[in-house]
Amino acid sequence: MISFQIAGMVIIIVILTFYLSQKRLTLRSGQLFVVAAFFVSILLVVDIYSIYCIVNESKFDAHFTNFLCKLYLVILTMVSTLGFIYIIRDIYKYRPITKRIYYAILVAFIVISAIFIFATNIEKYYDGNNILYTSGPSCMICYAVCGTVLLSTILATVVKRKDVTIGKSRTILAWMFIWILAATIQFFVKELLIVSFASSIGLVIIYIMLENPALAIDKETGSFNSIIFDEFMTELFDTRKSFKLVYITLHDNNQNVELRTNALVHLSDLLSTFFEKKIFTSRNNYFTFRTEYGFVVVLRNVEISDFFTRFDPLLSDFNKKYDKAFDMKYLLFNNSEIVSDYKGFKSLLKEVLDNSDIVTYKNDKYYIDATTIKKIENNILMENIIKNSIENNAIEVFYQPIYSKAKNKITSAEALVRIRDNNGLLIYPNSFIELAEKNGLITKIGEIVFTKVCEFINKYDLDKIGIEYIEVNLSVVQCGDINLADKYIKIMKDNNVDPSKINLEITETASTNLRKIMIDNMNKLIEFGTKFSLDDFGMGNSNLNYIIEMPVNIVKFDRVLVNSYFTDEKAKLVMTRIIEMIKALNLEIVLEGIETKESLNEVLNLDIDFIQGYYFSMPVREIDFIKYVSKFNKK
Repeated sequence: MISFQIAGMVIIIVILTFYLSQKRLTLRSGQLFVVAAFFVSILLVVDIYSIYCIVNESKFDAHFTNFLCKLYLVILTMVSTLGFIYIIRDIYKYRPITKRIYYAILVAFIVISAIFIFATNIEKYYDGNNILYTSGPSCMICYAVCGTVLLSTILATVVKRKDVTIGKSRTILAWMFIWILAATIQFFVKELLIVSFASSIGLVIIYIMLENPALAIDKETGSFNSIIFDEFMTELFDTRKSFKLVYITLHDNNQNVELRTNALVHLSDLLSTFFEKKIFTSRNNYFTFRTEYGFVVVLRNVEISDFFTRFDPLLSDFNKKYDKAFDMKYLLFNNSEIVSDYKGFKSLLKEVLDNSDIVTYKNDKYYIDATTIKKIENNILMENIIKNSIENNAIEVFYQPIYSKAKNKITSAEALVRIRDNNGLLIYPNSFIELAEKNGLITKIGEIVFTKVCEFINKYDLDKIGIEYIEVNLSVVQCGDINLADKYIKIMKDNNVDPSKINLEITETASTNLRKIMIDNMNKLIEFGTKFSLDDFGMGNSNLNYIIEMPVNIVKFDRVLVNSYFTDEKAKLVMTRIIEMIKALNLEIVLEGIETKESLNEVLNLDIDFIQGYYFSMPVREIDFIKYVSKFNKK
């Protein structure tokens, strides 16, 4: 009659032995698992003892037996809440206050239920052979409470499945299924007292799927993995415990997978020496985790300088083997108080690791500080503004006139993108283009701008006011899109735009593969009738070889190069010679950044074709552009 209960006790002893003997982090989920094992053990013991008392009713006081039976019911209701607690921990892991409110409601619910269970009657039945069970109001309350909790757990798991890992949701649902199945079987087959045994089976599932310490270990290096890192950091923020962090990344100088694996294992072995205790690792001051970027060491109650005092001497042998193969970098986070929750911290880490240029570089190390946080916050704000501008069709196009020296009038214009902040103020491209390129939004922005330019060409009779074509910028990211030419040809066809009215501006790009894609796109568009300019010549890696390789018609000198012409004799000589060489290639030249009458008079003596700058006009809205050009070209 108690064979299932004894089997359940054996199961719990076995899994706890495995659990406690392995390297692990003693996190709250692990503590919850141990607590669950404790309560299930108590449940089994009370179940065994109450059965014994009922069978041997003459040897025990009836009140004592009733108390044991009711205690079993109360503990059963407590055990039934464990699945709900597991789910709530995941759903609200970034909202600790909400999580605690749910816990408080749950505790109040169980306490009230316990009071009613102890205050109402319970009836016992034993046929003297195999059939033994209890019934009455106390049992009905227990069934109602357990049923409510189980259904709530299932509902929360299904409804909030996006906030719960797939493994955890499946595990909890399997646990609930076992409980329901065991209760159903026991209801119809009275002699099978298996509900408490089902609790121990549930613990086995929890151990195998969620709490097995081996699941937290990176199989390649033996360090703790990124999954347990997320849980560990969530708890640090939840409990407001301060910490410092050292992120170690290995940047490959080659693609040797075996060499990288060996290096990671070696580095993991070095970092493992920081663990002072293999079992109760939560008592340590150093915690090492393997993530997709490398290794992260979380420091508790120690300074970062203490870590490097111990770590640097260990690296001599590592450096001898791998110094040429890998570039090791350190990202340091010295003040956990500047971030309020782990969700924000996780976004911060990803942003920094993907874009190390936004962090402070000092003494061969990168530091995440308040300045970094501010930059990232600004990036997030700007990204939201960009997305809102795209979604609400709020991308604007301004036009800056380009003066033709030969015709002495405005003959073209450059289309320049603008967006507005939350206060309606204009934001210029240098504030958002680089970010849009990094997050992939630039392609959509480019297509919107190009469509608006085509609509602008259709809307006005540009030939009538002397405008021959409009220049439209292409970003490096757009040039790497193998479908760019097809997309832009379709936009021109949809808007019935003569391709000769479009001149696309490209910038230098260092990637050989990207350059091939870009040239393929250019050739397609040139065949369709579009022309190209090389923008920002004189900046970055732009050179004459690049001009020779690219099928461009116009070369635009960057304003920085043009400004140096007016202030530096050497720059004046160099630019004059470059102009001569470019003209020898039968290409046209645009000078940007001309702002004064004196500058204009000086560059008019050069062998150039076009001039662009604030002297003529700043970029303006399309209607103002039409008015300005109409008036200027009538002079």
